[in-house]
Amino acid sequence: NIIIISMESLERGFLHHTNSSLTPNLNQLKSQWNYLDINQNYGSGWTSGSLYTYLTGFPSFFGSYGNSIFKGSYHSNITSISNLLKQSNYQITYLNGNTDHSGVKDMLNAFSFDKIIDTKNTPKNGYESEYGLRDMDLFSIAKSEVRTLKDSKKPYALFISTTDSHFPNGIYDKRMEAVISPKNSKYEFTIASLDYLIGNFISFLKIVLPKKF
Repeated sequence: NIIIISMESLERGFLHHTNSSLTPNLNQLKSQWNYLDINQNYGSGWTSGSLYTYLTGFPSFFGSYGNSIFKGSYHSNITSISNLLKQSNYQITYLNGNTDHSGVKDMLNAFSFDKIIDTKNTPKNGYESEYGLRDMDLFSIAKSEVRTLKDSKKPYALFISTTDSHFPNGIYDKRMEAVISPKNSKYEFTIASLDYLIGNFISFLKIVLPKKF
């Protein structure tokens, strides 16, 4: 089984020097697991472009504005990770705040994802941002999906894409004040919040999937 987490605008600089105080959980994972210091591909420096690149291995060079490239797409002859997973009988699920943004939903459908979860098919709680589901709610849904998927007889691949740490200022979630101390800026607060949510999710996986860890 595979779980992939894409962390919005989380530059590697947040793992080093004084900024490392914002990311204790990610730095712990970095030291315990395998960490590869890889530069991003040209033409893939924004969310949907990077998604396209890590699914297909190709840079996102299409000669048009990034957020409009994938809108309306419905088919692809390019081999992708998701195509290979489908051939291997995996259930493929993608979680994001709002997959209408930047044509992500159309791309996912073209690449044969089985299930897409975002703000349009989940209950509203009043904390939604301009990007839909907040990270806190996204990981709560992800936990529910893991519980469901682990009881399935099929292998699964779960893709989680966050949004609250979106450059340049992040999207502040007041609910995180219960676990995150005040920071120098709202953006630093959103980075620390994301780090906490990642750590909490990994702890959850160790309990629910103990044999995998």
